[in-house]
Amino acid sequence: MSKSNSSQRFVSVRLGSKILPGCATVFAVFATTFLLSLLPGVGDFIESKCLLVPELAIGRQPWRLLTAPLIVLSPFALIFIGILLWSIGAAIEQRIKARRFVAWSAAVLLTASLMVALLGRLHALTKSAAGQLPIPIEGAPIFGMVLLGFAQLYGGLQVRMWGVDQLTSGRTLAGFFIAIGLCADVLRGQWELLGANLVTLALTFVLLTDHGGQSVWSVWKTLRSKLPSKGRRPRKFEVLNGGGGGGGGSSRPNDDSARKWLN
Repeated sequence: MSKSNSSQRFVSVRLGSKILPGCATVFAVFATTFLLSLLPGVGDFIESKCLLVPELAIGRQPWRLLTAPLIVLSPFALIFIGILLWSIGAAIEQRIKARRFVAWSAAVLLTASLMVALLGRLHALTKSAAGQLPIPIEGAPIFGMVLLGFAQLYGGLQVRMWGVDQLTSGRTLAGFFIAIGLCADVLRGQWELLGANLVTLALTFVLLTDHGGQSVWSVWKTLRSKLPSKGRRPRKFEVLNGGGGGGGGSSRPNDDSARKWLN
């Protein structure tokens, strides 16, 4: 819940009060892959053909870039994702709406998957085994997206969560858990996941601009407009004849070079 300090009045915001459709959709995808992994035969197929192996994902099996970020094999990871989406994720979805929440989730998952694959290929240059082993993503980008989103959208609120009496700002709370996640990647030596989580935070920060939320499509159009295009030449200025005739109703063009239109 949150506390408002104005006029000594308290306003509570309950986190996890209900399940919203965007969060439910994201969780359903992870839960489906987890349940499928428990089935005989299907689980073996997922582990052999769908997990992210850098040398295969950026190579002869590129579909792994799409399938790998959707797969959760650990029940503990699934539980934590569910709690996160049910509580903090629901608060974010109330601000950016369900469709945008799902689109943001897809964007950060795909971006993180690509970054893990690229860093895995680079790691393989010094340690060949690094590019041949699967790297489980386990929904980690969702944590960074949701936590940073909460910090940006509700950072100024005083928050008390899960029965803890001590009040703290939403920004401090989210930053604390983000720092723990990044430090855990460093301590475990999971450099690919560390890079993916940093890119996730950067992408989420971009999506959160423009007063708390842009669509993925608008961000893509902005980036595309700033990139040089091979088939498109930059516009040049042209000088066109302008003005009326030489006076007295004459239709002849004016020869005065000072009276030109700049286009």
